[in-house]
Amino acid sequence: MVTLDIAMTFISNLIATTIVYPMDPIRVQKQLEIPISYTARSIYKGYSAGLLRQITYSSPNLIIYRSLNQTYTSTAEKEPPILHKSFFGLVSGGISGVLGNPSDLLLIRSVKDPQYKNVFQTAMQI
Repeated sequence: MVTLDIAMTFISNLIATTIVYPMDPIRVQKQLEIPISYTARSIYKGYSAGLLRQITYSSPNLIIYRSLNQTYTSTAEKEPPILHKSFFGLVSGGISGVLGNPSDLLLIRSVKDPQYKNVFQTAMQI
């Protein structure tokens, strides 16, 4: 059950990334004042870095929060109060932020670099 839950979290995050990813390169291009091109190649540039970000940030964030919440619920045999849920979110977000920050850097570099080929090449350059 837990393995299926984790797999579904990963799959749903990857599907969501595929759908909304084009907004990321456009946002980064605007922030870096790079001319925006709305071609398919341009808006999916750095897509592998976007997927890596989901694997290293969003998925762990959801999985850690869910397991903290489930542990509390099974131990206390009641739903956690909002203060506890906020703390669970703080912990899961903090851990995921540390894990996901390098992949966010890779995403920005991949959008900025005109010679970008893949996330591994960009990581090696850094």
